[in-house]
Amino acid sequence: TYPEGEGPFKTIIISNGLYAYFGRYADKAQRYTTYGYAVIEFQFQNGTAPSPYHDPDYLGDFIYEQVLDLYAVLDGAKKVPEVDIENIYLFGHSMGGLVASYVGTMRQTEIKGLILNDPSYYAVKIMKFKEEKTIRTDIYPLISRCYIPVVIISGTKASCVPPSKQFDQARASLPYSEYYVIEGATHTFNGEYGDQVVDISVERIQRWEKEGR
Repeated sequence: TYPEGEGPFKTIIISNGLYAYFGRYADKAQRYTTYGYAVIEFQFQNGTAPSPYHDPDYLGDFIYEQVLDLYAVLDGAKKVPEVDIENIYLFGHSMGGLVASYVGTMRQTEIKGLILNDPSYYAVKIMKFKEEKTIRTDIYPLISRCYIPVVIISGTKASCVPPSKQFDQARASLPYSEYYVIEGATHTFNGEYGDQVVDISVERIQRWEKEGR
């Protein structure tokens, strides 16, 4: 999704939540274009919900397949003329926020910052692997090495955990992070809450640029 005018454009790559359908974030993509950003939306190869619905049996394998998919999208984005390869940001929602955290840390020299919407960090505690039994899933030691700026956005109705406490460990681990709670927002950030997510993240990106981050 491109804004008006000639590129290349600063670009947001959206990492979907668990089984989120393609186009689920189209409203947010359109709003980003009003600020002059291009947006890349894609479907994870394992991102279609099974019927009957059930959570992944081996969440570790599932997440790492998505990490590899996001690697491929990041590589492909660099070949798109409209994408400013010096200004790529990862937007991750829910499980997609967990995926974006892994990719953002491992490839931080290629990414300017992370926009994380209620990232599902709790999932690392329940990851199981079918094939690979030795992969470490500790997210907090990993993101402690992530030196690009990060904004975590949550809502007052997004979790049973008090919003002020929900991401304490993540915020303590990340070297440069900001945290914002949207009053009334649920985990899905639909409607006006989705607009606020975009507005908040753009304001943060503009501030990061002024600070030279």
